Amino acid sequence: MSLSQHFSKTPTEARQKFLAACAAAHIGSTPFQCPATIPAGAGKPGAGDEGSGQSWWIDVARLGSPDATRVAVLCCGLNGAEGYCGSGVLISWLAENRQQELPRDVAVVLVHGVNPGPLIATGPTIGPAAAPQEVASIGAAPPARGWTDKVLAAAERRFMEYAKKNSSPTDAANNPRSANIWIEKIFESIGDIVTKKATHAALVEFHTDFSEASEVSIYSCHKAGSIHDGRIAEWFGSVSGTQSDGPAVADALLLNLERDLGGADLTAMVVEFGVYSTRSILAIDPPKNTTDRRERYQRLFYPESAAWRENAAKEARSIIRRVAQGLEAL
Repeated sequence: MSLSQHFSKTPTEARQKFLAACAAAHIGSTPFQCPATIPAGAGKPGAGDEGSGQSWWIDVARLGSPDATRVAVLCCGLNGAEGYCGSGVLISWLAENRQQELPRDVAVVLVHGVNPGPLIATGPTIGPAAAPQEVASIGAAPPARGWTDKVLAAAERRFMEYAKKNSSPTDAANNPRSANIWIEKIFESIGDIVTKKATHAALVEFHTDFSEASEVSIYSCHKAGSIHDGRIAEWFGSVSGTQSDGPAVADALLLNLERDLGGADLTAMVVEFGVYSTRSILAIDPPKNTTDRRERYQRLFYPESAAWRENAAKEARSIIRRVAQGLEAL
């Protein structure tokens, strides 16, 4: 069975596949729904997401021992077509039951969320909406209004405190209902989920980049020569390295995940799957309009080739295994 079937064309399809993979593996997930929505068709990468508006969902699943002191955090890239690539590799890993390979003292947190496009604030409710999937082991499913789970309630308090201090009717970026503030506060909750008993954590974020389609690069998010940079080199050998213009920065780090890990020792890296091929470049015709340009760029940075997707899933499987083994040895 081809691993490419686990990759998606729309945010809705990606989320459905992720939740189905969690259910098949008997793993609970916690849903977070952005309080902002986008107009129907805006940022839509393909058919299947029509409607009065879309919302950005981030689903978080934790698997492995609840007492694990080592935790690997696997994230989709949060911007553009990269989210589909990350979604596909996470779903593939789950669907193949690779979690059974985890060492006893290593847990995994999957952060899955494909951003459907530019979001706009709507509605009066702050907090994640209830979803029909299985309740996660880390807490009860929150109701549509208010957060009853202890972890989510703490996040809501921080959210509202931030809103009181920073919201301004003239500055949309400071609106507590904006997607930017919502996702930063959500990552505080994810930090709580990760660090229940963790003393060591590893962040792996999956992206695509404009290198050869056969290339897979692992970039350290740490200063060259540091302990953590050396750790990544030890785990991956010549495959890994630091970018010439400085350490790589993962989206999750930009959202201050490291700050929210409660002192756990974090080793962070960005995985880049190359997408470039001469054929793909030559196939790009001048775009007819903005929508056409967006779709063409997405195909460029998220190849439709089943072989490319199969290779990305297999490479990701190997990378996750090495990270788990590296954490176990710490």
